[in-house]
Amino acid sequence: IVPQPSLFVLVTFLVERIKGLVKQKCPCCGEPVLPSNPEELNSMYDKQSCAKLKRKRRPMRTYCGCWYHKSCLNTFLTEPPFGAVCPTVNCGRRVFHPVCVS
Repeated sequence: IVPQPSLFVLVTFLVERIKGLVKQKCPCCGEPVLPSNPEELNSMYDKQSCAKLKRKRRPMRTYCGCWYHKSCLNTFLTEPPFGAVCPTVNCGRRVFHPVCVS
């Protein structure tokens, strides 16, 4: 089977962006974006287990492509200096996320 161009683009994206997510750290707090236990990640998105503390640590990707914890992103976007650039090394783009983070 010869891979189609669209499949190649998808696989390239997954390898480049998602593979490194396991080791990625939040630019604000320096802690790993993903929990070490996969069950913790499931509980962050589980409606029945509405533990606010766990949901604050939920990973969120901004338009610049960097990953933040939900609470860290909320602090970064709502406290001065407003319009700050992403502190991730080699990024330097303005941080923006379309969802109103609360």
